Amino acid sequence: MRHFLFYERISGESFIVGEELFGDAAEAAEGIAREIGLDYNGGEFELMFIEELTEEEAEASGYDEY
Repeated sequence: MRHFLFYERISGESFIVGEELFGDAAEAAEGIAREIGLDYNGGEFELMFIEELTEEEAEASGYDEY
């Protein structure tokens, strides 16, 4: 599994999505960001991909992984 780090700009939340393909991770991240947006800004969200992390970096990051 690969680990992709995303950032939701409005809330300031960073999170990791674990998937084999970037496209699948991006799709999942959009759903997560949409839910975050509902909590912070009436459903609006601004999602940004940061980088792909190694297994070790993902473990040490402290971010939630979905």
